[in-house]
Order: sequence, then structure tokens, then C-alpha cells
Amino acid sequence: HVPQYPLLVTLLRDGYTSFAEHILLERQEIGFPPFGHLALFRCQSKSLEEARDYLEKIKEMLLSLNNDALLVLGPAPSPMEKKAGFYRMQLLLTALARSTVAHAIAILRHKKLLTTLSRVRLSVDIDPLDLT
Repeated sequence: HVPQYPLLVTLLRDGYTSFAEHILLERQEIGFPPFGHLALFRCQSKSLEEARDYLEKIKEMLLSLNNDALLVLGPAPSPMEKKAGFYRMQLLLTALARSTVAHAIAILRHKKLLTTLSRVRLSVDIDPLDLT
């Protein structure tokens, strides 16, 4: 849909190897797989506020860990913000070490913050293939 997108231009002009080197360098700089690890918290509810509030609680707990190795992004609306009558929000957790992500999720489980509520559905995707 965007023929002038720089990575697409690189792929078409310089071939796959150049494209792959470029995209891997980008991923390394931002700590995305395969150089870093992610956990995507997806939340949906009939109420946008309930979904956002639930992810805010998770974010507060993650930030309270005072771990500089963790980066928490969001909460933000999912790319498809509403689907089948449910508002969808997400929160992204990034870290260079898989053990850092696993430890943070273990703490959230221990604090019972990953328990699905009756009006809010939550899923956690480790190293998601996409962010939708």
C-alpha cells in the first residue's frame, strides 16, 4: 500500500540480503526479536475505560519493579480498536533478556494481576509475531 516505504525500496533495489541486514540492524537497535524479547498484553472489554484501567494497573506494577532492563509501552488502542462490540487495548513489555520478561510476568501472576475479570478479557503473547 505504500510503494515508497524505505524498506520496500531497499528490497526492490538492493535485494533480500540488503533488506534483511537493514531490518535486523533496526531490530537490534530497538531490542526487538531476535535480539530482545517482548510480551504483548492484550485486553478487551465492552468498556474502553475498564480495558485501559486494567492495563494501567499492570503497567504500574511493572514500573514499580524499578527494573531499568524493562521498557513498558502503552497502554494504547489496538490497531483494530473495536471488534465485535469489544474495545481492545494493548501494552507492550520489552527487555533484552528473556529471563527479565519471564520474571516480570511471574510477579504479575503472583500479584494476581493476570487473572481475567468477568468484564475484562486478558491475553499475554510472548514474542508475538505481530502487534495487532
